[in-house]
Amino acid sequence: MNEQAEPVLCLFRLFQYAIQIKNVWVMVLEPGLIQIESFSQKGKFYVVDRLEKTCTCECFRLRGWCKHIQFVEEHEGLIHLEEGVWRANKFEEWKRKMLLEGLKSFKPLDEKTRRAFRGAG
Repeated sequence: MNEQAEPVLCLFRLFQYAIQIKNVWVMVLEPGLIQIESFSQKGKFYVVDRLEKTCTCECFRLRGWCKHIQFVEEHEGLIHLEEGVWRANKFEEWKRKMLLEGLKSFKPLDEKTRRAFRGAG
């Protein structure tokens, strides 16, 4: 099976990462929760809980199963990779946030401390 997933900037959620698998937009909202584009109505999205095997679509509410869950299961390998990307991006976001918080509390050295450092070297 030769599947190709193209990473692109997500158009329906700014600054988030999505892939297109077989012309369907797929985005990891968080590990286990996958946002997937409707097959029949482009631009409409549903959320599949990969672990609980549930979906927000009408079909799932009526039948307890839907093609979105089936799609996620069929392409689980690619989606699992995307969950790894999601985790890495969240970690980078956290590191950036911690750096900015640290910069807020940064105070330049006073003259006395500066002289002490110059004299120590």
